Amino acid sequence: MLGASKKEVILYRYTPEWIKGFDKEKKLIESIKFGFPVFIEHIGATALVNSISQNCIDLLVGINSFLDIITARDKLMYNGYYYIAKKSSLFHYVLIKKTKNDLVSHVIHLVIYNSTDWNNAINFKRYLQSSYHYLDAYNTFKKEIASKYKDQIDKYNKEKHSYINRILTRL
Repeated sequence: MLGASKKEVILYRYTPEWIKGFDKEKKLIESIKFGFPVFIEHIGATALVNSISQNCIDLLVGINSFLDIITARDKLMYNGYYYIAKKSSLFHYVLIKKTKNDLVSHVIHLVIYNSTDWNNAINFKRYLQSSYHYLDAYNTFKKEIASKYKDQIDKYNKEKHSYINRILTRL
C-alpha cells in the first residue's frame, strides 16, 4: 500500500507496485474533464527500477497555459487533492493525495508543459536512467541524508533538491 509519512523519512526498495500506482493515478487524472490537453509523466525515484524512494508516487502534470494551470489546480482540488501553497510557486503548483491514514500517496507537480520545471524533471529522470552508476550514487546519497534527517523531512527534501539542482546545472 502506498503512503509516506509527512514527518519521518523512510526509504523503500523499488517495487513494481509503484508503476501500477502511477498508472492508476494517471487514469484518474485523465478522467477529470479539464477541457484542455493535460500531459502526465511519472517522475522521481518511484519511476526507476533499482531505485529507493519514499513510498509515494510523483507525477508531473503539464498544462499548456498559465490560465489553464489555475483551472487544473482547482479541478484537482475538487477531485480530492490538497494544494500545498508553501511548496508551490507562481508556475509550479504542488498538490498531494492522502491515504485514509493521512499518509501521502501521490505528489502532483502541476507545471506549464515544456517549461523549465517540466524539462528539468524529465531531464533528471533521463539522467538517472542513463547509467546505473548515476542511480546508485543518487540512492547512496538519499540513504545518507535519510539517516541524517530521519525525523526532519523538510531538511531531507531540501538536501535532495540541492543534489538534483547540482546535477541539472551540469546537463
